[in-house]
Amino acid sequence: MATTTKRVTVHECCNIAPPTDPGEAAEHSLPLTFFDILWLYVHPTQRLLFYRFPCSATDFLETIVPTLKKSLSRTLGNYLPLAGNLLIHPSNSGTPEFRYSPGDSVSVTFAESTENLDFDYLTGNQARDSDLFYAFVPEPKLNLNRPLK
Repeated sequence: MATTTKRVTVHECCNIAPPTDPGEAAEHSLPLTFFDILWLYVHPTQRLLFYRFPCSATDFLETIVPTLKKSLSRTLGNYLPLAGNLLIHPSNSGTPEFRYSPGDSVSVTFAESTENLDFDYLTGNQARDSDLFYAFVPEPKLNLNRPLK
C-alpha cells in the first residue's frame, strides 16, 4: 500500500475522527477571533513532525502509528471544532468559524524518507533549504461539496 515519490514513501494516508459519542449528534463551532482572521489571507501553516525511531519501519508502522492515531482521536474528542472545517460565510455575513459536524475528521499522512537525508540537518535549528521539505507535505484536500451556511 506504500506509494513512493521522489523523496518519500507514503505508508498510510488516513482520516482520524474524534471518538463517537452516541448521545452527541450536534454540530460544534469555534468562531475565529480578530487576531485569527488576519491569518486567513496568508498561506496556511502546515506542520511536519519528524521522529527518530530506533526500530524498523515495520515496527514503527505496527506499534507506534496505531498509538499516535488513537491519541490524536482522543485529543480531537476534547477539541471537536479542530476536527471540523473552516467556514467563511459568503458576503461577509458572519464571522469565519471552525465547524465540526459528526463524521468530520483530520487527514494524517505517515511517510518515510527514501533518500539518505541527514536527520539532524532537517530537524536542526539552522537555516535550511525549504525545497527539501516539500516532498513531506501532502497536498491539502478541499471539501468543495459542503455548502457554506
